[in-house]
Amino acid sequence: MGANKRNLSDEQRVIADELDKIQIDQLHKATLNFSNNSLETKKLCVTVQIAVYTLLAGIYKESPLSNLVIALELLGILIPVLFYAVDVVLYFYQDRLRENMNKRMDEIKKRNGLPVRSENRSKRRLFRSFFNGSQILYLGLIIVSIIAPLLIKVCVEIWGNISA
Repeated sequence: MGANKRNLSDEQRVIADELDKIQIDQLHKATLNFSNNSLETKKLCVTVQIAVYTLLAGIYKESPLSNLVIALELLGILIPVLFYAVDVVLYFYQDRLRENMNKRMDEIKKRNGLPVRSENRSKRRLFRSFFNGSQILYLGLIIVSIIAPLLIKVCVEIWGNISA
């Protein structure tokens, strides 16, 4: 809306506030949707990782140097990297929506003579999108993706020697 308190009648200010509240509510719902999608992305990533390593363990026992084993090992690393990229995009748009919500709230505060907290979220948005607390899962999965094939090989060799 952008108009300040002095330029609007009381009725216009109330209408402007209500319209901004509607926009804030819509932005909040969209932000929650992005947040839920981010959580589902993480769940799906973990599920796919478990499936890949289950297949890898089963196939490695039969044929440790096959092309399929190598492909699954590479896929194990690629999966969390790709899911991480998707989650970065989801977080980026969540942050943009939060910034728009804050702008609408600031406009309501200005119209009603309340103090406004100036915060420019866009400065480090890209950095926050790549490096935030919710992304630690992907770092863990990438580390596991590097270590897991080695552990599978060792376990299969140990169990193979025990049963022989």
